[in-house]
Amino acid sequence: ELRDSSKLHDSLYNEDCTFQQLGTYIHSIRDPVCNRVTLELSNGSMVRITIPEIATSELVQTCLQAIKFILPKEIAVQMLVKWYSVHSAPGGPSYHSEWNLFVTCLMNMMGYNTDRLAWTRNFDFEGSLSPVIAPKKARPSETGSDDDWEYLLNSDYHQNVESHLLNRSLCLSPLEVSQMKDEDFSQNLILDSSTLLFTHI
Repeated sequence: ELRDSSKLHDSLYNEDCTFQQLGTYIHSIRDPVCNRVTLELSNGSMVRITIPEIATSELVQTCLQAIKFILPKEIAVQMLVKWYSVHSAPGGPSYHSEWNLFVTCLMNMMGYNTDRLAWTRNFDFEGSLSPVIAPKKARPSETGSDDDWEYLLNSDYHQNVESHLLNRSLCLSPLEVSQMKDEDFSQNLILDSSTLLFTHI
């Protein structure tokens, strides 16, 4: 049956598959080898898919293994599903930024607001000097906010540009970064107790 090339299509899991037609559904899964399986569809055709790895970095893989042993099974599965969906989303992380994305995902699941934490806001997800945070995150508004400006001023990118020879030769004075207000500081410390891993901190 598998030798019939008219019935077997090769695909990545996130590509547009031909079986997404109305009324067609997955009848069975067969021939699992590593991260590849064959989907047998209700219309008789078959699609061979490759499921992306849960992590490419050895450090992240080791952490995920530890999480499986430490957390209760149901919580570990939910956590792994959440991580897999973040990791495998379109525009997912490069090998170098995977650790930063993993730490941010884990901190979010523990209840931290990583958008407000200075040390996670400065994570480099693209391996460049760009101060952009995560490529998958939607911009809250087109006009930006004071937090955006503060983030830029506190970024490594800004520090590199500010110390650049051209900046010094033009006698440009450094921009002052405003001090964080007490209420902003206390907001950073508030944890969301409804998150998946909050009770396991």
